[in-house]
Amino acid sequence: ANDITRSAVATVHGQFLLMPSEGGDFAGVKVATVAPRNPSLGLPRIQGIYLLFDAVTLSLVATLDAAALTTFWWFNGMVSIHFFIATAGAIIASMMLMAGLMGLVFLSSGTGHDDAIDDPFPEEDQI
Repeated sequence: ANDITRSAVATVHGQFLLMPSEGGDFAGVKVATVAPRNPSLGLPRIQGIYLLFDAVTLSLVATLDAAALTTFWWFNGMVSIHFFIATAGAIIASMMLMAGLMGLVFLSSGTGHDDAIDDPFPEEDQI
């Protein structure tokens, strides 16, 4: 990865850390905040987000929690963005499947709900 110069910007209550990077098909920036008073409020001292962009169009591809990304990287090393995209796709697919199955259970469970549904189209033999 081609790491671009990092920046630290002071704010009244802490600072922003901007960490851009570019490599291959993607470019991104980690934006972290450091708020020294946060622990007294029950919040993390350092918080952040990672914005991943397509390197050519600079269109946003993904938004990732920086702490989770850093923790994952710490234990597993560098992982391809395709891993994260596949994980998100699997989560979305499982949620859609679960919704479809819940619909089938509701409509076909034999609890009498099938009879309670009004059919706006009469059967062909009743015409």
